[in-house]
Amino acid sequence: MPVSIKGTGGGSVTLDAGAAAADTTLTLPNTTGTVALTASPTFTGTVTATAITSPSATALTFQYGGTTGATLDTSGNLQFNSGYGSAATAYGCRAWANFNGTGTIAIRGSGGVSSIADQAVGQYALNFSFTMPDANYSTVAVCSDNPGVNPGFVSVIDAGTTTQSPTIGASYNSSGATWLNFDAVYVRAEVVR
Repeated sequence: MPVSIKGTGGGSVTLDAGAAAADTTLTLPNTTGTVALTASPTFTGTVTATAITSPSATALTFQYGGTTGATLDTSGNLQFNSGYGSAATAYGCRAWANFNGTGTIAIRGSGGVSSIADQAVGQYALNFSFTMPDANYSTVAVCSDNPGVNPGFVSVIDAGTTTQSPTIGASYNSSGATWLNFDAVYVRAEVVR
């Protein structure tokens, strides 16, 4: 039986707290129903939901204390202001790894990386644990120095693919003119898109 509460001057509906916490629970329609909220509803306490949606052509905005903290735009991009003066799209680190590039490669820590491809002396690539939407991402890396020799230098050698990063090359300058590859003890790389 539908129940409608109407008023001409606005107002609120209050659920009187019962003796147990469960007595103050408001259960809304299941997945076959719709809860239509007009204006700007305010929730206090804990709201539990499996999905929060907005109309198809409207961004979903999250506020704290009346100030917008983050927005999901109509393309699904997360936008927020983190001290830059205005909200902008956040570009996430899609994959990263910290690994030992000597001998048998050992990953110390990683995210979005299934393994490291050892392509040659001082040359590595990150194998992604997912498929990128395209290969137009940015890869940056650093490496430790070659012990007892000149400082190490990292370069991105070629183009990556949707499943593997570009080749990351660790090298050092041996005589002021010649660059030699070496297996670095510490290689840190990340992919941003």
